Amino acid sequence: MNDESHGVAGSAANTRGTYRMVDPDLLPLLRCVECGSSGLRRSADRLVCDAITRTYEVRPPGIPRLITDEIGRRNAVHEHEWDSMPQPDYDEICRDNRAVWNAIHSLAMKYCNGFALEVCCGSGRFLDMLRRDVRVKKVFGLDVSIGMLRSAWEKGHRGLLQSSADDLPFQSGCMDTVASSGSELSFLDREKTYAEVERVLKPRGYVVFDLLNYWPSVFDSAWQRYLSHGRLPAGKFCVTTSWRTT
Repeated sequence: MNDESHGVAGSAANTRGTYRMVDPDLLPLLRCVECGSSGLRRSADRLVCDAITRTYEVRPPGIPRLITDEIGRRNAVHEHEWDSMPQPDYDEICRDNRAVWNAIHSLAMKYCNGFALEVCCGSGRFLDMLRRDVRVKKVFGLDVSIGMLRSAWEKGHRGLLQSSADDLPFQSGCMDTVASSGSELSFLDREKTYAEVERVLKPRGYVVFDLLNYWPSVFDSAWQRYLSHGRLPAGKFCVTTSWRTT
């Protein structure tokens, strides 16, 4: 979507405004997605990695875009699809499924605390829940769609990033909770996504996800065990909404 469709005035793109609006709590947690080094610094409307002289755009109204060229090309179709969705249509989908989301969230929120990151956050439906919980100290949201992120910004969310969950732009061990609500992660490399989530979690941190995300991980696990042992795992699968790092 273009800037005007999300209520972002043209003046928001000026260098001074963008520089001021980047969440100051976000910057110390970031890393370069090209080389992995920490310590990105602000320079006008860019974030800069001095280790490899790589710059990353900060898109109006203050959302850094930290995506490698390769992942940007891979996600381009998915990004365009979500950017093209009218926000009223997306809001209607959320309203129609509110009872389901409420039931899921009542359980999922039991595991959310501290610094919490939602991947594939969309326009901020679950970010709203995180922000209202007193156990959650800081909320961050990540999505490949700048249109969805701008909608989340309009709801008052900051700490937003345009990036991909299978190449997280966060330093290791900085999150207490990583959540994903309502996204099946189908367009991502799920093996890399799970590894990245584990990397950014603190020891004994939680990853919290709903059934839309659970079943692909079950099938992945079953298939890998089949390849390793020549048979499917016996017994029943145990449905859960979270796992914890050791």
